Formats: sequence, structure tokens, C-alpha cells
Amino acid sequence: METTSPRAVFPALFLGVCEATVCGLAILAVRSLATHATGIRSVDAAILVPWQALAMLMAAALVVALIVRSVKARTAWELLLGITLFLGVWVYLWHLLPIEFALLAASLVTLVQAWVRRVWVHDAFILLGTAGVALNFALVFPPHILAVLLVGLVVYDTFGGRPGGVIARFAASLVHRGVIPGLIVPGSIAGLSDNIPVAIHKPDAIFLGAGDLILPLLFVAQAAIAGLLPAVMVSLGIIAAALWLGSRGPTPAFPALAPLALGAAIPYFVLMFTHVV
Repeated sequence: METTSPRAVFPALFLGVCEATVCGLAILAVRSLATHATGIRSVDAAILVPWQALAMLMAAALVVALIVRSVKARTAWELLLGITLFLGVWVYLWHLLPIEFALLAASLVTLVQAWVRRVWVHDAFILLGTAGVALNFALVFPPHILAVLLVGLVVYDTFGGRPGGVIARFAASLVHRGVIPGLIVPGSIAGLSDNIPVAIHKPDAIFLGAGDLILPLLFVAQAAIAGLLPAVMVSLGIIAAALWLGSRGPTPAFPALAPLALGAAIPYFVLMFTHVV
């Protein structure tokens, strides 16, 4: 009988913890709005202030650039990704702190991750930034728009994310340049303290794109508007998909968005059809 070593188990557990963390961040922010004087449903009609609109514009530009692949310079990609995630951190913290303190905290977090090039610092920045980007989209657009967006990108990722596909080749070229547009999942707990240039060249490393985190998280945030229990149920679907992905270990390029999207969509639409959300 084939057995699984503890080293092989770590990526699955780590990826599950990361998904649980980012789902928890989204739920915390959305439920904190429940104390709003006009009720949590009022966030659906929130007026975008300029910096929120900029966050959405940067995220959209990043997605378009990933699809078109017209940007070749490493500096341009680092700047585009860094600004998008900085705005995501700011958007997230704005739901919990006064806007000035949120800006200061987001600036400090961004500077720390740029200076301390360790896997755990990079991953923490990715989780907080993607939570903010997802939160911004989820609280502005209605569920049916988000569903269309998710389906379209899942189809694109299914074909482009497989070995030799457009997304797989482009992601590999970014990593080769030292630009990591997502989560680094090391093969062991010791890998969390690795320098990023070392970590990305280890054969047991797994990468999960920022978009693979953001898109399923949209439905966690939407479910959290209805209540804590629906949000937890959608989160459990995502975590289960993440555990399965991590258990595969380091494999050739694989379209990770499809299983994560299914993990979120199945419980979400069951809850929708039963009028829970």
C-alpha cells in the first residue's frame, strides 16, 4: 500500500490554511459592516470613492494584461502587481480602520514585503491583498455579474492553464523573471523562511495565482452578506478544493481555478436556490 509522507501532506495543509485565512478575512470585513446604521445590505449600493475605483481599475488592468500578455518588462509587472495588491490591502483595511490609518498600514505592509523577501511575508501580503480586491468587487457587483465573470475566466483558465497553455507558459515566464503573481506553497514548513529567489527554484514548490484566490472568494463575501453560516459553508467548499489541489504535490501546470470555483459555486448556488442567500 502506498503511504503519504508528512512532507507530502504539508502543501495540502498549508494551502487549506491559506484558503481558510483569506476566507476568514473576507467574512470578518463583511460582517463588520453589519453594525452599519442602515444595515449590511446597504453596501450593495455603496458609492465608489476614487481610490476604490482605482483598485478595481488596477485589478482589471492586471487581468487584461495577463490575457493579452503585452507587457514584457519585469519592472512593469512588479509595479502593476504591487500597486494592485497595495490597493487591495488598503480596500480591506478601510473596512476595519479609518481611511487614514488604513492607508498608513497598507503602505507599511507593502514596504515590508518589498524589503523582506521571504516566502511567509510574500504569502501574507498576497492573502491580505487578494482579500481586499475580492471584497471590493463582491460588494459592488451583483451575484449574477460575478457568476458570468467567474464562468468566463474558468473556461479560459481550463484551456490556458494546462501544460503548454497560454497561461501556463506566461506564468512560467513571470516566475523565471522573479515576478510571483500569487501564492508560494513550499514543500515543507522550513520553506516558509526561504528567500523567494531560492524558493521558486525548488522542485517541491507549488504556485497558486492571485486570480485563483480572488475569484472564488467573491462568493464567500456575497454569502457573508446573508450571514455567517452561509459564508462558512461556501468557505468549506473552497478549503476542500484547496486540500485536494495541495495533495497533488508539485505537478505540471494545472488549471487550479476550476476546482476552487466549483468548491465555492456548489454550496453558494445550493444556498441561493434554497433562498438562504
